[in-house]
Amino acid sequence: MKETELYSQLKKIAPASFLNFFKEAKSSAFRLELLNAYAVAEETEALNQFGKGIKTPSHGFNHDWISLIEELALRNVKMQRVRLIEEPVSEYLKFEIMWGYRLSVPAGEEIRIVDNPSMRSLIKTVPIVKDFWIFDDKTCVFLEYDFMGRFIGLQQLPDEETVLYKKLKQTIWEQSRNIKETRYWELLGND
Repeated sequence: MKETELYSQLKKIAPASFLNFFKEAKSSAFRLELLNAYAVAEETEALNQFGKGIKTPSHGFNHDWISLIEELALRNVKMQRVRLIEEPVSEYLKFEIMWGYRLSVPAGEEIRIVDNPSMRSLIKTVPIVKDFWIFDDKTCVFLEYDFMGRFIGLQQLPDEETVLYKKLKQTIWEQSRNIKETRYWELLGND
């Protein structure tokens, strides 16, 4: 299917209802993360603190997200993420690794890294290339961002079209590396 045809079939999703996909997941929730930086209003203060050299987030930072990961783990739902990393590593990505992944990996999220050269060949297998979540390998939701990395909305792919993104997910997972086995994990100050 061509990109334009697929865009016409996307269904807008209200951000308030997005959490339901996690609550209803039975086996997996997978995220492909592609941008070098995201402009998340709730992270502004924390990002500023990180930029000032503070290495540890304040108590309670990202609490809701960590609780969600733990809830999914208790239900035996795999939370997985593949993160594209481009060199040089952006300040935002350093922040994301040190203040985000540092908390989400121990909570149960599996995070893997893929580099830009590897991604170039992989993304040719799908008509629309953007951040997405796949739930239970059957429901694909695109995350829409503007050119500054500000979140602007969610769009659900028709379930019958998810198969290409499921294949992409599987291939990216196989070709990526566990973050703990990369030099990026050292950004956390771990062994």
